[in-house]
Amino acid sequence: MKSTLILGVLLLLGTPIGGTASADDGTYLNISVAGITYEEPPFPDFNPTMLVARFGKIYDNGLGFEARVGGTLDGDPQVFDIPILGNTELDIEVDLLYGLYFVAEASIGGTASIYAVAGVNTLELSATAVSSGIKFVNSAEESGAAFGGGITFGPSDKAHVTLEYMSYLDKDAFTLSTVSLGILF
Repeated sequence: MKSTLILGVLLLLGTPIGGTASADDGTYLNISVAGITYEEPPFPDFNPTMLVARFGKIYDNGLGFEARVGGTLDGDPQVFDIPILGNTELDIEVDLLYGLYFVAEASIGGTASIYAVAGVNTLELSATAVSSGIKFVNSAEESGAAFGGGITFGPSDKAHVTLEYMSYLDKDAFTLSTVSLGILF
């Protein structure tokens, strides 16, 4: 799955965008590395990393839309002492994230801006447990509302650095959010 994600991002990078971070047509591509926080009581938080690609368009009025695709780069396996099974290693991964979002952006001077994001997404999640040499895998697909915001800043009109917080899923049983750092083209 990771090779499929990386191939998809490389294809996005090779796609003619028709602009840069401050292009007249407002199109952009952002590649970010995100630190995930997956919370599901009674377990401790899992903190894998994820690669996220954003492709979108901002219109002159500061409103726009974007699509995102992403997936786990590196897991965060943790060991638990489970009665009967003994020491069990558990890992949570985002096999695939995809979604569509509305974006509102406002300039805060120079080449810096802030933005808010809201939309819907789907996450394909997997949990892997290994105990006594036996591997168990469970997969699930979850969809829901997402929201967040960030800041872009940079020394040029050609590329910016982005810092962003996103809440991708907030379900009764668990939440999944990220803080990411990326490059906007």
